[in-house]
Amino acid sequence: SRAEVFIFPSEVEAMSMMLLEAISTAVPVVCSDIPENRAVVGDRHPFLFRSGDAAELEKVLLNVLATGTDRRSAVELRDRSFEAFHWGSIVKRYEQLYSELIHPKAKKNL
Repeated sequence: SRAEVFIFPSEVEAMSMMLLEAISTAVPVVCSDIPENRAVVGDRHPFLFRSGDAAELEKVLLNVLATGTDRRSAVELRDRSFEAFHWGSIVKRYEQLYSELIHPKAKKNL
């Protein structure tokens, strides 16, 4: 939580608990643009870089270091992630999926 920035340059990853943990500290997160990371941070995350592109990673890292003391975007990402990936939300989605598989015609929206 005292870091200036968290860098997550994965080229291959499932949804990462490490990424979610870093986001939970409201530290600015720089991460590669692989689909699994985008699913967590969103396509408009200001600190995404092309996976495997070291020059772009450097550019984004310099940008976050220049603007990283303002942690508003990191706090917003933490709050959005908490809502989307909180166990209570996940349980509701599993229950909905299970119900749809058991009773396909009785779909419910959460």
